[in-house]
Amino acid sequence: MSKIADSVTELVKPIVEELGMELVEVAFAKTKEGDALTVFIDKDGGVSLNDCEAVHNAIDAPLDEANVKRFAKFLREYAQNTQFILVTHRKGTMEAADVMYGVTIEDAGVSKLISVRLEDYTERG
Repeated sequence: MSKIADSVTELVKPIVEELGMELVEVAFAKTKEGDALTVFIDKDGGVSLNDCEAVHNAIDAPLDEANVKRFAKFLREYAQNTQFILVTHRKGTMEAADVMYGVTIEDAGVSKLISVRLEDYTERG
């Protein structure tokens, strides 16, 4: 296991277990597209998208602003060779993104997917 995978395992395992899930594996691999870090979780009855979001939120929630900035820096550095998909409402994490996707409901029962490529916009000062 790589040093990165070991570090992620140490951080994530107690959080995943507290949520009633099992951390199956943390894998870090080099691919032709870049580096890939994958966290595999399991639970009785299967894992849902809500479970994945719960794990992410449990990891993300205790981060103070300084740690959010360090996390965003980590994302930017690794994004050179790795694609990340995050579910978050935290402003500092979203600011590190190149593209943001969202789901909005304009009419009752009708969802609409929207995307924003942040490089298309400049900061207004």
